[in-house]
Amino acid sequence: AVNPSRISKSFNDATLCEVVDTVSDETNFLLEIANYNVEGQQYVCAGELLALETLKNVLNYLKVKKIDIQQHAG
Repeated sequence: AVNPSRISKSFNDATLCEVVDTVSDETNFLLEIANYNVEGQQYVCAGELLALETLKNVLNYLKVKKIDIQQHAG
């Protein structure tokens, strides 16, 4: 499960969708948001293990480095 609000204040469900799509496109592995449990707080992602691991690493990096992805979106 992914909680977008734990990554940063500006990280929302649309941003999560964009990151999931980018990871899937760049890795060529299946990755998708399979369930929107609680809007803005809990999303279940499903896919191939390497894609899930990559998603985890990207989200952890964004959180630890305090990167505001909205600021870099163009």
